[in-house]
Amino acid sequence: MFFIEQGGRVAVYRPDIGAVVEAAHFAVFTDMENGLLGLALDPDFADNGWLYLMRSPRHYPGQWISRFTVVGDVLDRASEKLVFAFEEQRDECCRHAGSLEFGPGGELFIATGDNTNPFGSDGYGPIDERDGRSPWDG
Repeated sequence: MFFIEQGGRVAVYRPDIGAVVEAAHFAVFTDMENGLLGLALDPDFADNGWLYLMRSPRHYPGQWISRFTVVGDVLDRASEKLVFAFEEQRDECCRHAGSLEFGPGGELFIATGDNTNPFGSDGYGPIDERDGRSPWDG
């Protein structure tokens, strides 16, 4: 069983030995709900060993979705293939998401959240297209 932690850890629970093994650790930007946010195993994982991650690199102002190959219990960092990247504002918090899920046709779906501060909209949808208001514009 693979799982992730927001702080950047990818781990594997090994029931055969009753232990958790660290598969990889990434340096990620964790302020404002960022970090290691999503994980999905390829539908053909048993054959190709591909694992997908969504993370917030420290050196990039946004999110990366990358594919890696898992060898045994270790994520091969050299196998990284950047699948998709998008920039976002990091001035204000909130409402991040990072769910990754494969559809029935093998499509990779990505949930991103709207990365807006919901508290400046007086209970309305966070839409504000005025200059300088991007953190409040979903």
